[in-house]
Amino acid sequence: MHYLTTREVSQLLGYTQRNICYLIKAKKITPAITLQNGHFLFTAEDVALYNSKKLNYAV
Repeated sequence: MHYLTTREVSQLLGYTQRNICYLIKAKKITPAITLQNGHFLFTAEDVALYNSKKLNYAV
């Protein structure tokens, strides 16, 4: 399984890495893995789920 870093997710969604960290704290996106050093890893499904929720709110 391939995991995405916070940087890769921010580039996919068009946000800054800081915005992604805010979304995690606000529980709007959930990382698949939180590493011991505090870094996050996401699956493509995590990003797609967030993106689908975001699109639903925009309508």
